[in-house]
Amino acid sequence: MHSHHAFIAMTLSLMVAVTALAEENTLKQGAKQVGRETGEVVHKVGEGSKEAGKKVAETARDVGHATRDAAKEVGEKVADTAVEVGHATRDGAKQFGKAVKGEGSSKASSNSAHKAQ
Repeated sequence: MHSHHAFIAMTLSLMVAVTALAEENTLKQGAKQVGRETGEVVHKVGEGSKEAGKKVAETARDVGHATRDAAKEVGEKVADTAVEVGHATRDGAKQFGKAVKGEGSSKASSNSAHKAQ
């Protein structure tokens, strides 16, 4: 009878070991599945971040180009204005010089005529 109890005890031990091994395999498989799914999510997040980074770079490039173009246009307008101011200053200086010399002004001519009388 003693061997019969030993057999039952051994069978129960084997069943517990097989059940524990099955649970361990199930846990391992579950952990692997969770690991794969986590990896997929992290990969998708990484891809999304990469796309966002590309969009930010494109936007920054577009802003840079727009800023460059605007600065170029402003520079051209300032240059045109400077030329106009230069011409106006030159013309004004010529007129002033003539006025000082008494040339070309009807007032200066009338003053000269008045003095001659």
